[in-house]
Amino acid sequence: MEEHTIYRDFIYLDWERIRSIAAQILKGIPEIKQYSDCQDNTDKSEIGLNVPFIRGSAGQDIRYFHSEGETRSLHHYIYSLIEGELTEEKFVHPIDSTTDMHHWTENNFYDGQFVKIKGFIRLMDYRWMLGWMGNFENTMKTIQYYELSAIKDLQKKAEKKKEQEKSFKEIKELRISDMQKLIQQIFGEIIKIKIVPNIDYPNNLFVGLADPKNFNEMFSAIYQKYGCDINANWTTFGQINFPKKGENEQILLPSGNQIEDSLENVILALDAIQHIASSVKFPAVSITPLSIYRECAPNQ
Repeated sequence: MEEHTIYRDFIYLDWERIRSIAAQILKGIPEIKQYSDCQDNTDKSEIGLNVPFIRGSAGQDIRYFHSEGETRSLHHYIYSLIEGELTEEKFVHPIDSTTDMHHWTENNFYDGQFVKIKGFIRLMDYRWMLGWMGNFENTMKTIQYYELSAIKDLQKKAEKKKEQEKSFKEIKELRISDMQKLIQQIFGEIIKIKIVPNIDYPNNLFVGLADPKNFNEMFSAIYQKYGCDINANWTTFGQINFPKKGENEQILLPSGNQIEDSLENVILALDAIQHIASSVKFPAVSITPLSIYRECAPNQ
């Protein structure tokens, strides 16, 4: 059977986590070639990667990656090695539309498990929502103005204006500013990701939080191209967050300092509220996304 080249078009890559994994699994930069001037220490070593057009010198220990001189193509190359190594060593659990969803049980997942998921993705950018809500009243006023301008009949215009005033009063009663504060408190700057391997089983899904800076392009551009829901069978590679039952139960650890213990109890109470507002409950499974990409291959 003829093999075809498949390359990854990255949408998202958490390079700092990949860097850490690479340092442990690949023991530093792969395929290092050292060129030194007969010096024993590595501080002055020159390194070359077996990658076209990527070569540089480092003033520090070459066993680690440094942001200076790094390129996105280097990150993608290292990632490809990491995913390949983990897959070859049987660390990765693939999940897609062909996975038997009747075996979707808690016993099949464990904390730190590597998964490679293909399926439907929903991206929720709460920053965009906060910005939109902040200008919601002005937007509604503008819409209402043009609605009235289009009506020539005076009686119909008066009726429409009365209807608009009622709607605007209801909007103000929603206390959008309070909703903004709540959303900011719960979600902050993070983008929420939901991945459904089989859309026929929408409850069997993965839920993760993504840092906006790890996307390969401005998130607004992704929104404009795809919207919130992306049904393009993209791949998400990540790790399961699956604490054991009972691990989230709060334990009192008194120090004997009454003021400190009282403040700690307040923080624990707030943490419990935060957990209720943002936690994931099975059959949804929490995930830390390491990458999101689409696979590109020639037409077959």
